[in-house]
Amino acid sequence: MPNACTEARLARSSNLHMWDGILPQLEQDYSILSPDLRGHGRSDKPETGYHIDEMAEDMYQLLRHLQVDKCYVAGSSMGAQIAVSLAAAHPELVASLVCEGALNNEFGAYGIFDGTAEEVEQRKVQLRADLDEWEEPFYDSIESHVF
Repeated sequence: MPNACTEARLARSSNLHMWDGILPQLEQDYSILSPDLRGHGRSDKPETGYHIDEMAEDMYQLLRHLQVDKCYVAGSSMGAQIAVSLAAAHPELVASLVCEGALNNEFGAYGIFDGTAEEVEQRKVQLRADLDEWEEPFYDSIESHVF
């Protein structure tokens, strides 16, 4: 199965939990690697090494260590910049690239959902059910898509 996959100290940054709402939709078809970036979440927080290219090198070294030969890469916000740097430096490694502006960190540390553990789980179940029912619109022409 395929694997999924400037200089500033970030005191309160995003972490791998921002992907919690998306990964369950992918994990049946893909092996997932979702590390915290340098200085984020539970990763080390060294004084230096926060340039996008250095963080892309971190990801490259992790993939090499895990013996990943080819992977799909998705990144959000700064992670998208890191993903682009990784793909530019190692095009033989990256089968495809998905980049987006910023995921909504609804749950986990610094999340915007303020509820009990049970309420969080109930909300996640509802969001997954909503996603399962969502149908992507299909347009047979540009004219039918433009409002």
